[in-house]
Amino acid sequence: CLKKYFDKVKGLIESNRVNLFFYLTFLRLVPFSPNWAMNISYPHLGIGPELFLPTIFIGLTPWNYVACSGGLVLYQLSSKADIVPKETYVQLFVIALFFLIPPIARSVIARFRKSPTTTNLNSKPENKTSKIYKEKVKVEEDADEEAQDDDEEVRLVNLQFHEQLLV
Repeated sequence: CLKKYFDKVKGLIESNRVNLFFYLTFLRLVPFSPNWAMNISYPHLGIGPELFLPTIFIGLTPWNYVACSGGLVLYQLSSKADIVPKETYVQLFVIALFFLIPPIARSVIARFRKSPTTTNLNSKPENKTSKIYKEKVKVEEDADEEAQDDDEEVRLVNLQFHEQLLV
């Protein structure tokens, strides 16, 4: 399949050999042509360095100029505001907030369902896994409280030590 395609393209190249330089330069100048594909395919299509190198030089020079000009513009920028206006940041922030609506809504709904003033007929009985999880959370909370108590004791000892040094 690919060999038939290459043979067809080789035939087109041979029939247009007189104008091939101009066609290849045109392909290099067009912004939509894939230069990497041309670089790979030219040797397989019988296009030698005598056409390959000049078309690269002439065809890519304008794009190099554009890239360098863009670099100079970027070099002259002094802040992000020169590139992206503040309004765009606000719009992006609003879009980002939009994606917080589902988790916030779920949280509010979950709190509403757990509220003692409401009765949920669809609620399931508490299973063993949720009991274990609640016990684990309780143990972690107790450990945090003990660590805070220990921190207070250390602070008091340090304070007493410094008071003795000052006396």
